[in-house]
Amino acid sequence: MGSRSTLKFAEVSEKDFLDYKWQTMHSVYDEKKLSEIIKDIAPDEFIKAACQGFSKVPMAGGGGKRFIH
Repeated sequence: MGSRSTLKFAEVSEKDFLDYKWQTMHSVYDEKKLSEIIKDIAPDEFIKAACQGFSKVPMAGGGGKRFIH
């Protein structure tokens, strides 16, 4: 597992991280993005299982747009 210094968003300020516009631009909608974000901090088995889960849950709908209730 990686330390905070290896996290993809370690250099992002708390203010930016909590901003809804920043969150919208950096949201995870697909397996590729998820893999990019967690590849340095999660075991390969976890990444594989999480990516398989994308096909089973409605995290995105309609061309990659978020599924909002």
